[in-house]
Amino acid sequence: MISKKFTYGDGFKLSRVILFLISIFCFALGLVYLAGLISLLTSQETELSSSASDLFWTFIGLSVWSPLIYAFLSYKATDIEVEEGGLRIKFIFKSLFIDWIDIDEFKSATTLGFWTSTQARILVTKNALTPFHRLYGLMHGNTNKPSLLISTNISN
Repeated sequence: MISKKFTYGDGFKLSRVILFLISIFCFALGLVYLAGLISLLTSQETELSSSASDLFWTFIGLSVWSPLIYAFLSYKATDIEVEEGGLRIKFIFKSLFIDWIDIDEFKSATTLGFWTSTQARILVTKNALTPFHRLYGLMHGNTNKPSLLISTNISN
């Protein structure tokens, strides 16, 4: 069987690149805040103000949490390649394979349990894909199992 690829198009790929670049910018900006914190801590002043705490938490937000959030958003819906043995998806820089027997359920997607106007389905798997896919399952499938969001915007 020849594999068939389903994609969300070039606009979706461009938005993924833009989110990746924003993530790199936020990470670098967080490092600037870390440098400011180190400078503040190594200065000769013995009294630390609340600015040290502000610098630390801004660094954590920009350099730790924002790349995770951008990765979560940019790979929420990913291109799918149908192969003889199952489905192949790309997540960040890794290719993941979902065997046909590992598919547990295919159902309508909701967002945090609420109906949405966008027609989408959620593919629930038995095997662990990534922690992000468990979050997709919690967010759109009301399950703690790894899941894959498939929107009607996908085309072949």
